[in-house]
Amino acid sequence: MKKTAVILGRFQPIHKGHIEMIKYAKEKYKEVYIFVGKSKETSRRNSYDVKQMRELVIKFSKIKADNVSILPDLTHEGDDSGDWTLYLIDNMVKTTGGHNYVFLGGEKDKYRNRHWFKDTNIELDFFPDFKEFSSTKLRALYNQIKEMSPIFDVLKERELDDEI
Repeated sequence: MKKTAVILGRFQPIHKGHIEMIKYAKEKYKEVYIFVGKSKETSRRNSYDVKQMRELVIKFSKIKADNVSILPDLTHEGDDSGDWTLYLIDNMVKTTGGHNYVFLGGEKDKYRNRHWFKDTNIELDFFPDFKEFSSTKLRALYNQIKEMSPIFDVLKERELDDEI
């Protein structure tokens, strides 16, 4: 029986690497569920609205909307505790209906994901990092361009900045 994949990400912002991982999951697994992580605090790492990120994940991944959920942080973004793992697993089971699932993450998150699920029987799969794409680099570039160009001020006045 083909399994169900579960992907967790902040998608701040979504980029080609995320899309390739979702494509990989759609080809390999029966069904794909995505959790869009929501940090309790707004910061440089969490500067985009989580509802917008969810909509962009749906748009670019072509995953049905019912399979893309927002998952707020349990405590704070850096929480790697056992409580976080139980919270994540509980949401995975509730969302997927307890299907036979696998947690899919990026190659660079291998250590963290193994830590989260070390005392469980949850299968892990790792998608090879795709061409060094990084949301951190994209946010930095966006902020740099924003500082250099007056176009973003004009867009903001017209309330179009959020569309970019």
